Amino acid sequence: QGEGERSLEKLEKRMHQLSQSEEFEQAALMRDSILLLRNFVTEFSESGVKQNTIPDSLDIICFHKSDEAIDISIHLIREGISLGQKTFYFNMNDWGENSNEGLMSFCFQYYQSCKDTLPEKIYCQSLEKDYSLLKEIFKKSFSEKMKFIKRAKNIQKIIDLNLEQAFQNFRTRSLDKEHHDLALKKIKSLLKLREMPRQIECFDVAIWQG
Repeated sequence: QGEGERSLEKLEKRMHQLSQSEEFEQAALMRDSILLLRNFVTEFSESGVKQNTIPDSLDIICFHKSDEAIDISIHLIREGISLGQKTFYFNMNDWGENSNEGLMSFCFQYYQSCKDTLPEKIYCQSLEKDYSLLKEIFKKSFSEKMKFIKRAKNIQKIIDLNLEQAFQNFRTRSLDKEHHDLALKKIKSLLKLREMPRQIECFDVAIWQG
């Protein structure tokens, strides 16, 4: 049994735990990640690239940018095992006009607050030209040595997988927002409001019953 299959088993176990605790949205996202990772494992095994050519300790940072927000996905590999993704998103109004500066700031703040084992190597989409600056910043700020690496054949499929994950995160958020807006429009229509509600307060009336 390969490392990829063991990673899938861990993710599937985590998905079932999320489902049992009724965290269905997170379980659904985990399910989508498993499907993407399973496809990656299959393609990777058929590609002829040896798995031991992938760094044992690596973070791959990719993003999908829309007009309204930027979705970031970080794929974590530790001891040669894929641990799945961490996802983040930011409104473009908060992100700033310069995407690379925003991404550099995110990387620095993320690793400063990260409580997990830090990676030995990092690939970050679109920042290869800024690696020298990032290297100096990280050298002064972290005791652990982290090396920024460029896009290479041995990690290309993982990069593609992570790019797809960032897009899927964007798609899921967009669908959620559409459902949210639709529900608010329905409330506006039923209650004959002049505009959609901005705040909804709910009260538990169970304690008022005899």
